[in-house]
Amino acid sequence: MRFVLIICLFIVVVVVVCERDVKYFGYERHVLENGEHEVNIHNPFLDNVVVQRNVANIPETNNEHHVERREIFGEDDRDEVSREHVPTEDKLAEVSTVLLSVGCTGMLVTTEYVLTAAHCIHSEGHFKKGYSNLEVAIEMEYGLEWRGVTSIFLPSNWTHPDWGVNPDYYDYAVLKIDPLPHEVPHVPIALTTDIQHGVESKISVVGYFDDKPEKTKWLVTCNVIDEDSGVMWHECDVTYGGSGAGMYSMHINPVTNRMELRTVGILSGFNFDSNKELELNYAVRINPTNYYYICSWTCQMEWCLEQLSQGAKREIREKGDSWVLDKLTESSPPYCTTE
Repeated sequence: MRFVLIICLFIVVVVVVCERDVKYFGYERHVLENGEHEVNIHNPFLDNVVVQRNVANIPETNNEHHVERREIFGEDDRDEVSREHVPTEDKLAEVSTVLLSVGCTGMLVTTEYVLTAAHCIHSEGHFKKGYSNLEVAIEMEYGLEWRGVTSIFLPSNWTHPDWGVNPDYYDYAVLKIDPLPHEVPHVPIALTTDIQHGVESKISVVGYFDDKPEKTKWLVTCNVIDEDSGVMWHECDVTYGGSGAGMYSMHINPVTNRMELRTVGILSGFNFDSNKELELNYAVRINPTNYYYICSWTCQMEWCLEQLSQGAKREIREKGDSWVLDKLTESSPPYCTTE
């Protein structure tokens, strides 16, 4: 019996490792009728769910090892964003930028999902202090409104970086927030392609930076200096607090053939470029793998497939990521089902 159990366990692990669509690690928090919090933690290896009744017992850490620096290059080029709530095209990213209660920034990529950096929530095998009561402040006409987070999705290649991959490529997380009473502005994601978002292309970021007055947003624009398959290096002036901010640029919508504002990366940290010559700030690219996971977690697989141009699909195939196109045609994950 023990031998059979070991074989079954091995088979389950192999299936999870091979199936890309179940490689995630996250939790869902629910408030029970008696006031207790129920936290469901998804195991990335066995794809099962462990229920924790007391969030205080879930491991937390103050570890700040990852991403120790962010840099200002020469004169500070950041400009303060007006407090006026104007969700027009040129103000869309500014209004869609949100503040996390753990001191990071995020970007609304749909009306109920926020994209941010994984290291703001999870570091070196543990959830960080404050994750269990995580909230997001969204800019409304009357000011900031705090909303609770009901689900967190993290790549298992971030939570378990000993799998032989570069964890910096997976420093992103998706947060599902409590429903809002009405639609809110957001900046949808786009696949970063060599044609539209390569070296020398212009990108911008809005963040809640720690070296600026509290709860103020600052905007900076710069060019991509270098890139590889997972990150893009840039010289946008950023500091602590800006981690998780959405890097955005203009992108051609293949459906309407119009230029639209899209989130193309997640501000992560500071490191050497691909040639190990320059130290630069960098952002995680929304490459094919990350594009699929974010689309899956935000329950918009069909929309994401429609948003891929023929050129983007060709680039995906040429880089050996055809599985992304196959996965996007499948049914939405179970957690997307509305009861």
